Amino acid sequence: MALSLIYLIPFAIGGAYSIDDWLRSDTGNSGWEGNGRPVASIIMAVLSLLPSGLSFFGDNVIQDTYPFSMFLGGAVMVMAGYALKELLEVKSAIIAGIVIMLPLTSPYWIGNLEFRHDSLIMSIAFFMAIFSASLFKRNSETCIAWKVLSSICLLTFMLMIYQAALNVYMSVIVLIVVMEIKNKTNTKEIIKTVSGSIFAMCFAYAIYSFIITNFVSLSDYTKSHSGIIHISSDSIDTLKGNISGFISLFSDLNHGIYGLIVLILSASSIAFFLFKHRNIGSVRSAFLVLSVPATLFLSAGVLILLEYPVITGRVMMGYGVFMCFIVATCFSDKIGIYAGGAIIILNFSFGSITANAISDQQRYDRFMAGQIVSNLYKSGFMNGDIIHVNGITSTPEQALRSMKNTPLLRGYVFSAFSNANFKYSLLRQYGVNSKKPSLEQTSVFNKIIANKHPVFRDNSMDIFKFENEYSVFLKRK
Repeated sequence: MALSLIYLIPFAIGGAYSIDDWLRSDTGNSGWEGNGRPVASIIMAVLSLLPSGLSFFGDNVIQDTYPFSMFLGGAVMVMAGYALKELLEVKSAIIAGIVIMLPLTSPYWIGNLEFRHDSLIMSIAFFMAIFSASLFKRNSETCIAWKVLSSICLLTFMLMIYQAALNVYMSVIVLIVVMEIKNKTNTKEIIKTVSGSIFAMCFAYAIYSFIITNFVSLSDYTKSHSGIIHISSDSIDTLKGNISGFISLFSDLNHGIYGLIVLILSASSIAFFLFKHRNIGSVRSAFLVLSVPATLFLSAGVLILLEYPVITGRVMMGYGVFMCFIVATCFSDKIGIYAGGAIIILNFSFGSITANAISDQQRYDRFMAGQIVSNLYKSGFMNGDIIHVNGITSTPEQALRSMKNTPLLRGYVFSAFSNANFKYSLLRQYGVNSKKPSLEQTSVFNKIIANKHPVFRDNSMDIFKFENEYSVFLKRK
């Protein structure tokens, strides 16, 4: 637990806002229900001390609980790691410690960790996926019907917190089957485990779909990214594009020394199954060997079947399970200890590099926001006047260097000025309470001032004024 705090400290010190954090902190509106995640909104409203009573949706229902929410989420991820350690029956105390830390410190998990408001609920979804799958671990005292029913309930709530965690559930089921084969469980029991877990997953998804379809109004963003690939002449090309996108995301991390260590761990795990479990039958042996690439595939899993998937680190939730698996099943404990320990060290280093790059970008964004507000007041601005902000800020050199050396960072470092909504939320943190204009209103106003001279100009921006409206044009260096 102490190591998890050390890992999280750079993110806590940075105190950055990421993407939707700007709007959620500005309005107190979680908006997760519009993403098909109503339980996430309820959890965070409760954690926010119910500022609007028993109203869980809409404006002023959440407050900024960072960094407590991040540290609490970190504790949940450590619990998830412990659950995986128990499931994988790890005997070595050192390897157990490594496995426990891997889910939290996975470089892909930073895509969830960087969100002030989301990190806790994503951690809860991750843990629920593991717990619901672990119910199918062989236990003579619990009947299969109770396991299935309990799993259905947990999975339904998990889907209403964060849908991408479904890949974690499937990965853990693979691990459970692997452990049953290793422990020479009879085939009938293994089939019962697989069929029960698949039935629970499908039934839970059916319940979730019914609730979301009939009781929740989804946002256009969610609708566009949740549809399954339609059968058409372009289906194969779409599928190939999705696979290519996730392979690219995988290679952004797994290159150089990091990729070499992951390759060593994967090969060691496969060797373990090939040479230490040879006398269990060809079908069982084949499953054990194929379980390694199967869990790697489930880092993205069913997301490749979406028409327009979000290809970014935060959805690669299953990767942490894959890493736990290959460390715990190494051919020898020495390989697991040294290679797994090296991965943990690299993960800690990667985490600090990422936290600093995110902070560098946000520091510059805040500097520019302060300059904009200062220059607006010099130009006659009065609070309530309409502001149109055009263009985005530059990326600091140190952040650019980090992204060049560590390609995965490109998906984690964002400027608030790159989004039509978030830049106005940032300005409101500097006392500007003007109403946010629509893109159409900005376009119309910019045509009005097209031939006018700016009321303010320097190397970073031009400001134009007409009546009680201002248009700021940022100059990207």
